Amino acid sequence: MATQNNFPVVSSEGSAINVRPSALKIMGTKVALGTTETTVLRYNDGSDQRNSPSANYMVWRLRLNDVYDPDPLLATGGLTGFNEMSAFFEYWIVTQVQINVTVCNRDTFPDKFAIVLSPTDIATSISSRALALDAMERSGAIFTYELSAQGGMDRCSFAGRIRPGKVLGFASEYMLSGLYGGTATSSPTNELFIVFILVAPPSVSITQGIFYNLEISYKVKFYNQVSTLLGHSFRSFLLQERTSLYREGISLVDIDRLIDRVRKGEINYSLSQLAIAIEEMRTNHRLGIKHLPLNVVKDV
Repeated sequence: MATQNNFPVVSSEGSAINVRPSALKIMGTKVALGTTETTVLRYNDGSDQRNSPSANYMVWRLRLNDVYDPDPLLATGGLTGFNEMSAFFEYWIVTQVQINVTVCNRDTFPDKFAIVLSPTDIATSISSRALALDAMERSGAIFTYELSAQGGMDRCSFAGRIRPGKVLGFASEYMLSGLYGGTATSSPTNELFIVFILVAPPSVSITQGIFYNLEISYKVKFYNQVSTLLGHSFRSFLLQERTSLYREGISLVDIDRLIDRVRKGEINYSLSQLAIAIEEMRTNHRLGIKHLPLNVVKDV
């Protein structure tokens, strides 16, 4: 199976270039259990004009780590190409997203525009202009801009790459827990939302609103066997821990032996069990015990 992990390259103007989707080559009707395939699925928001004639604020959002149903307002919002990939792979996880958004004010007064990342759906709790302004001050705010009235500096653009695992905290847990990826028929249990907020002056309503263009490219890893993805992630995690363990005086031979046990599948694929193994290794070192942890065994 050929895999091309190319991802959109963003120019200074914010346009995506050099985009080549991953090629999936199937021999027969099945994909080997150990096979993974990384590809790029794209979302273009069809609501290119947004307004709120009865309010002085406006909020809308999308799921940033969900390619099964990225738009909460649509009953079925799967991305083009998702069903084709799901015919061969049961599981998937979003590893990176590329966002390109352009906003143009059409009203005769200035607006505040912001983009906020959140692990909870804060859009459902924003019920006033004050709460919308408060949301712009959250730690997840990645972009804010003051749009002039129409005819002035009434346009802004944002382009950036986001790794959901890093935004949500522990990148290894993001890949390992199984809570941030989905299946062929379901969304992730834990979600990451990208929330767009527009706020007008207190005494007006957003009658004309904005012209708005949003493009999101989701870099997605598809796979069939959970242990395949977890095995790669565990080894990556252990290699990251390798330097730290060595600095604590633990023998590289012991560390590499633990990594080899993960590679062979002798360690149960759970983050908590791996943490126990590493902590026991540290404890044994402090106590002068040379053998490796033995309480972590392969599932039967």
